[in-house]
Amino acid sequence: MTPYLLPDFAALATAVMEGDCPAAVLSDWLKSNGINDVKADEALEPPTLSQYLARHYYDDNEPSVGSGRGSGRGSGSGSERIAHMETGKAYLIETVDWFAWVGRVKRQVGPWEYEMESCSKIAETNNSDNWHALAAGDQKARKAATYRHYTTPVILGLGAVVKIEWVGKTPQEAGL
Repeated sequence: MTPYLLPDFAALATAVMEGDCPAAVLSDWLKSNGINDVKADEALEPPTLSQYLARHYYDDNEPSVGSGRGSGRGSGSGSERIAHMETGKAYLIETVDWFAWVGRVKRQVGPWEYEMESCSKIAETNNSDNWHALAAGDQKARKAATYRHYTTPVILGLGAVVKIEWVGKTPQEAGL
């Protein structure tokens, strides 16, 4: 079994992203679980904000308190962050260069990287900023968009801005 699927990996990756654990601890854990040095040392690179997963996972707000420098105290709510995408699920992934990809997670291949199958780049939505509609399954929006389908697996990782769970078949699976 790949160590990326173990609960310890998810807990450590989340702790690194939240600043509660040095990245070197995650890198060492990966090495001790059979990941080669080069791939394990990718954990030393700072994770992007996108590693906090799909937007609907942010709905689990819990109360929290905080204090700041100087005077004042505050309270608010936070959210539980999930450190990885789930194998078999499809996601719309927007990258920092403003490209958007839709694919199904085949496997996790690095601390912050995923191999995607049935993957397509959304070349043009043809309807402005409607990513939410595309991801939610709006068939009219999906048919209006232009896609570039990839016949080989695509590795996506660092450089993603957001990951949104995709409802239903990917554009490639749907024949769009």
